[in-house]
Amino acid sequence: MDTTGIVDPREFWLDWDKHHKGRQPLGYVLRQDGSLPWVRFHALPASKRYAETEQESGIILSRGNTLASAMLEPSQKCWIISSRCDGEAGLGVPAGGWTEDESDPESLVWKFFIRDEAWANGKFDDALKDLANDAGPYVTWFEPEKGRIYAPYDGGFDLFPASLEEAQALKVRFSDWLSDREDGL
Repeated sequence: MDTTGIVDPREFWLDWDKHHKGRQPLGYVLRQDGSLPWVRFHALPASKRYAETEQESGIILSRGNTLASAMLEPSQKCWIISSRCDGEAGLGVPAGGWTEDESDPESLVWKFFIRDEAWANGKFDDALKDLANDAGPYVTWFEPEKGRIYAPYDGGFDLFPASLEEAQALKVRFSDWLSDREDGL
């Protein structure tokens, strides 16, 4: 992985394809795939979707940083994928795109932008706040060594660990943050 600040999208796609060939780097698409280990954690107690107070914002950041650190291991290099479907530029180097339904001219067209950067607790709080408020681009963190993915969204955090055993361990460790629904949503 390039640590000089100049990123080659081909390097990202080579890393991505080692673990997720044929899949798109979007949390909701990965979740719908159904073949990956996956667990969802809610950002706030009682499955509340959006923060209304500073205290609730603090809970979201605390949970978000804790879960990301459990998945990405602090200071470990990872790819950060910024995804947009609104025509705006994302954060990082352009790295291709994807159309949800090629046969539908009204279908969403996603553009991907990448950068590589070490995860650090608190370093990405602004991005986590934006995601919690459904603002800005979708941001997904991808750890290339084992293929783990951390995909926050407005309302929670989708985690794609390297194995079903890791997913189960996360469920046990953070059981208070899980959904009560049978499907995990």
